[in-house]
Amino acid sequence: MLMSLAIATVSAAAAATWTPWEHTLTSATSYANPYQQVTLTVTYTTPSGAVVTCHGFWDGGSIFRIRFLFPAPGIWTWKTACSNTRNTGLHEQSGRVNVVEYTGDNPLYRHGYLKVSDNRRYLVHADGLPFLWIGDAPWSVFVTATQEEWERYLQNRKDNKFTVVQVHCGGCWDWVGRLNTDRDGNPPFAGSGDSLQWNPAYWRQVDRKVQTANGLGLLVYVCAVRQPGDGFPVDDSDQVALFARNLAARLMGHFVLYSPMADDLWTPQADAAGRALARATPVHLISAHPRFFLEPALAAHGKDYIDVV
Repeated sequence: MLMSLAIATVSAAAAATWTPWEHTLTSATSYANPYQQVTLTVTYTTPSGAVVTCHGFWDGGSIFRIRFLFPAPGIWTWKTACSNTRNTGLHEQSGRVNVVEYTGDNPLYRHGYLKVSDNRRYLVHADGLPFLWIGDAPWSVFVTATQEEWERYLQNRKDNKFTVVQVHCGGCWDWVGRLNTDRDGNPPFAGSGDSLQWNPAYWRQVDRKVQTANGLGLLVYVCAVRQPGDGFPVDDSDQVALFARNLAARLMGHFVLYSPMADDLWTPQADAAGRALARATPVHLISAHPRFFLEPALAAHGKDYIDVV
């Protein structure tokens, strides 16, 4: 029998290094569209006094969340700033987190985020351990797989020594025709124009699938951030950048690596997604996964937001 993985974050007062941490905030102000109308910034201060700046995200109703992975033990502090300084539920909220060393056997949680090696030839974890990329591409998992199917697939990949799963942010290349919703019938977006917003129910199942992979020691390579699903205005660079910032906030507590594109051609919206990701996440690498001809690869070469190809 397949056993469901327990996915839970640590309480706001405690955490272990490199494991998911989350804190929930409640907006004191009502908005017609909080997804577009609110920017929530979070500043984390390390035990040594260094500062890391990230974002929070809207998760339905009046709920906002902030997420993080703490790379070092000790007492960390955090403080929020809301674009609406009168929103007392979101603005200038703060807290302390007592972070202890992770003692389990998950390779991601033991060794930390990925970075480029000093000689810029390969990837290593935060502690310098080389990372060997072995993965395949269940591109459409966010729209085609149930949680149970996903867990069965991931266990197989873990048993076969895979380290990465590569997914399409919008569920493209879905050969069974389920492009509009996830398996529970949730579309990724609702509304249009000024009323456009992401559907929290859909993106929560994305959270769960990413964290389930991480919980088995598998990195998730999230491609096509500029094409996040049915109903999204893919030609609107402002909306692409807004989504990229929110996605970076949502996955801040997970082990992911991003690409604005997925086996396709460069567009201005790829730059919008890539630069928004670079501004929003100080810790995750950004890549390019262009189409396999020379021209799109050259178009991605040398972009200021790309860490690795």
